[in-house]
Amino acid sequence: MSHKPVSCAVLMLSGLVTFAGAEPAEGLRNVSAGDPFPSFSVQTADGQVVGTGDLQGKTLLLVFVRPGQPSSQEVLSTAQEILSGNEGGELRVLAVSTDKEAKPGFLTAFAKEHGLSFSPAMDPQRKLYGDCGVVVVPTALLIDGKNNLRYEQPQVPPGYATRLRLNTELLLGKLSQDQFNARLAEMTTRKSKEEVSRRRRLGLARRLAEDEQLAEAVAILAPLLSEHASPRVAALLGECHLRLGQMTEAADCLRPYADLPSAPPGLKLVLGRLEVGQGNDERAEKYLLEAIERAPRKGPALFELGRLYERRQEPSRALRCYRRALEEIYGVEPTRAPTVASPGA
Repeated sequence: MSHKPVSCAVLMLSGLVTFAGAEPAEGLRNVSAGDPFPSFSVQTADGQVVGTGDLQGKTLLLVFVRPGQPSSQEVLSTAQEILSGNEGGELRVLAVSTDKEAKPGFLTAFAKEHGLSFSPAMDPQRKLYGDCGVVVVPTALLIDGKNNLRYEQPQVPPGYATRLRLNTELLLGKLSQDQFNARLAEMTTRKSKEEVSRRRRLGLARRLAEDEQLAEAVAILAPLLSEHASPRVAALLGECHLRLGQMTEAADCLRPYADLPSAPPGLKLVLGRLEVGQGNDERAEKYLLEAIERAPRKGPALFELGRLYERRQEPSRALRCYRRALEEIYGVEPTRAPTVASPGA
């Protein structure tokens, strides 16, 4: 499929639309929907300078991304799909990399590899990032032809692509407000049914795993993770694979979520167990300490960390971890609070 160069995409807006039904979001600290967007100037990987003055009268889909991040790759793919569906010159897409290590050559190769017809831009000093007060990456924004922020969506929640597409078409005038509301209501109803189905399947998989019916749990969890990228589903699936002795399968489903800021402590715990099993002690210790820091119930991670220290022939550190784990399990307040967060303790 051929893509028209994004630099040709222009739309003159005759008026403003109301984004009824848009989900409230907390993607930015310094600007909200309806506010003027901060002036900016960034350089794309192919050497073009793009700034506020170049975008007057144009609709802009702006995405803050980290190219190596799975959720950012999903955002970039969605932006490309939306752009490909608006090849009449109505839309401009700008992807801004917040990765300080991403160089022009890397971004150009990344765009080619992933079939992007737009060249990602760089913000190495994070000026635009800071002016907007970006809270989380990825975050997608829609900015109208008068340089007003109209819609923001942080992260990639369920229904992300459909909702972003609907809001883009509303802003472009391809949907009336009534059509937008009807499609949003339809999407919300479908999403509710899908969420109920996911929860039921996840609950069944948990019960199967508790009953040691691990292969049956995997049969439910693997397609569930494919349908809905969830760190919690990945954690349970990874745990089942580990208990079945399937180390490669466990690594494949766990590691894409390893460095997500929102990764739950349960995922960190299972990652720690995986790294212990593969003999990667430093990574195992890192993940287990993160699980201990974040988890309301620290006993399981403390026990795993104790096993790691015991294997490394560090009996005093192992004993402290075991003692703290037992104190938590039996609800006894520790008489002292030994520190396990420092590898040199």
